[in-house]
Amino acid sequence: LARQPNGSFTGTLYRTTGPAFNASPWFAPVVSSVGSMTLSFANGTTGTIAYTVDGIAVSKPIERQVFGTQPPICR
Repeated sequence: LARQPNGSFTGTLYRTTGPAFNASPWFAPVVSSVGSMTLSFANGTTGTIAYTVDGIAVSKPIERQVFGTQPPICR
């Protein structure tokens, strides 16, 4: 993902298909571009992920998951 002037991150999404890691015989996976993704943050705890895969657009809010009573401080 590349950082944009507005502070978001945008990049290409890829799909990989191929054998299981322990397949025999093993062959290289096929990698193909299927869409794009943008990750943006409203503040240190919330943001949005927006992506398009095979022409279908999705946008979802995201939120930092707190694992303790004192959340970390972003600097």
